[in-house]
Order: sequence, then structure tokens, then C-alpha cells
Amino acid sequence: MSQINAAIAAEPQLQPKGGVPIVKAIEVEKRYPDGTLALQGVSINFMAGELTSLLGPSGCGKTTLLKIIAGLRLGVSGGFIGVVLAE
Repeated sequence: MSQINAAIAAEPQLQPKGGVPIVKAIEVEKRYPDGTLALQGVSINFMAGELTSLLGPSGCGKTTLLKIIAGLRLGVSGGFIGVVLAE
């Protein structure tokens, strides 16, 4: 089993009800050098074939999460963050 699939299997609350996750983030945290906590314990699946929106007030971490998933932000802690590839 790949590391990606092992990470997905280890998180039963994130198992898809239908479809296949193509992007997954599990318990993501991001703290900036000045101590600002941008994200704490964020878990999300982006499912294949579905349109997904991130909604929230200014400064809540929407762009930070997307930049983390895209690999444009470093210094992130948490479980698994990335694109899920078919075996």
C-alpha cells in the first residue's frame, strides 16, 4: 500500500461517501514566524468530479490552505497534505 493510501486508510472519518478524493489535507497546521496561527487542525477532501468552494471571512486561512496544497507554503505541520494519485 502506498504512503498516500495508508494515510487515507488511517483516517476513517475522511473516507469518501462516494467518488475518489483527488486532494486531501489531514489535520493541517500553519504558524507563521511571528507566532500567528493561520490554520489549526484543518482536514478536507476535494473529490473527483465535484466542484468545491472554500468560504469564510477575510483572514481565516482559505488562501493559506490552498497555497499549502499547491506546495507554495513551507513550514506546515500535520498529517497528510497533497494530491492523491491512483495506483
